[in-house]
Amino acid sequence: MGSFFAFLFGLVGGVLGLALGLGIDVSNPDAVRAAIMSVLAVLNKPSFTIPAISVLGALAAGSLPLIGGVLMLIGGGSMALIFDINYLSGTAIACSALGAAIAIYAGSKRPVAATAAG
Repeated sequence: MGSFFAFLFGLVGGVLGLALGLGIDVSNPDAVRAAIMSVLAVLNKPSFTIPAISVLGALAAGSLPLIGGVLMLIGGGSMALIFDINYLSGTAIACSALGAAIAIYAGSKRPVAATAAG
């Protein structure tokens, strides 16, 4: 229960901090509504959400390496499909693929008792 509240308060504090850092007046409901609509517009773009899958995979790779590796693999493969291949996008795709391979390898080498214990 304590870890949930730690997550919840950390999330709220982080979101408020980001809003304040971006200059959004969180005490003005109209400004908050406009900011939420802007965020939703950004989240509907595949060019943002696809790389976010790789980021989520990287975050998950520490405790759940197989799941994190699969997410990074999906993100890297999807980026290869939606982005024009140049130096920067190629680097992002290669790093996602390499991270996925390392995470999947680490997950396959993990003892079964360690995965069950968490």
